[in-house]
Amino acid sequence: MSEHTDQSDTGSGMPTRLSPKVYRRRRIAVVVGLLAAIAIIVMLVVGPQGVAGWFGGGEKPAQADSQGTEQGDEAKPKDDKQSPKGAASCDMKQVSVEAITDQSSYDSGESPQFSLRVTNHNDVPCDLDLGTKTMGFVVTSGGETYWDSRHCQTNPETTLVRMEPDQSLETEALPWNRTRSTPETCDSERPVAPGGGASYHLTAEIAGVESPESAQFLMY
Repeated sequence: MSEHTDQSDTGSGMPTRLSPKVYRRRRIAVVVGLLAAIAIIVMLVVGPQGVAGWFGGGEKPAQADSQGTEQGDEAKPKDDKQSPKGAASCDMKQVSVEAITDQSSYDSGESPQFSLRVTNHNDVPCDLDLGTKTMGFVVTSGGETYWDSRHCQTNPETTLVRMEPDQSLETEALPWNRTRSTPETCDSERPVAPGGGASYHLTAEIAGVESPESAQFLMY
């Protein structure tokens, strides 16, 4: 379409100015051309994928884990040992247990207090259950069992504790009332263990790991 001009004769033979519509069309053409030139420059600088990323397109970049390998958005740690949320359970072969009594001898009427010391010999931090569910104390004398803390245990608890390498922890003391225990006498009166200087031995256990040596004590 040819551009429209106002051809009203002024008497001089020269055409009048172009109409406002023609000026507007020319301005629009200039702006469109300028935008196209900018778009071409941007494409040359950031590339097509960069431009697509501005509008939500393209693939998401892979993320590198702490060891330098790449993993996608759905990748998960291979096992608990690599998880930053928690440590793995302790290798019980690298855990030691020691039985402890608060005294080496007890007068008549005194109740022995038993505890245990557990040490983590693993090279890395790990979780260990130090609850009553995995804990046990056994008192013997002359090869005979006089008391086992698990005979009449009620509501055993699980208590996970994070232990550092070479860390040792001692449990709270558990009293023994000097009576003999069996699973059959939990709700009845129990006989009193002999005193008069009788010798007893305490062993302790955590999650199947037993103290290699017993703690000896006397009762009067």
